[in-house]
Amino acid sequence: MGPGVLGWGPANAWSGFLSSGTEAQIQTTGRSWADAHNLVLELAVVSGIVGLLAFGWLVARLAPRALRPPPERAWLSASASALVAYALVEPLDVVLVPLVVVFAAGAAGRDPG
Repeated sequence: MGPGVLGWGPANAWSGFLSSGTEAQIQTTGRSWADAHNLVLELAVVSGIVGLLAFGWLVARLAPRALRPPPERAWLSASASALVAYALVEPLDVVLVPLVVVFAAGAAGRDPG
């Protein structure tokens, strides 16, 4: 399986760009950008189709419940929403995704009992 299926791996978006970019594109960008500056595109490059589909499934299952949490867990939903908004404007890398998932899962979790 090639990189399209499983991706290039964490923090390797630059390797993916080098393998597919034209010489002019590579010279234009230099080493200024280490990531795709687009969270969805970055996830697709580093985790491939398999990872992107898995992430899409997770978002589809988690987001509806995380956006309507019980009042005592509203701060978790707000934290996840703030991180998502920040990542959409200034994506640092996919390193924020696990933290978003933890906050969203905490907000969406069921009450014990």
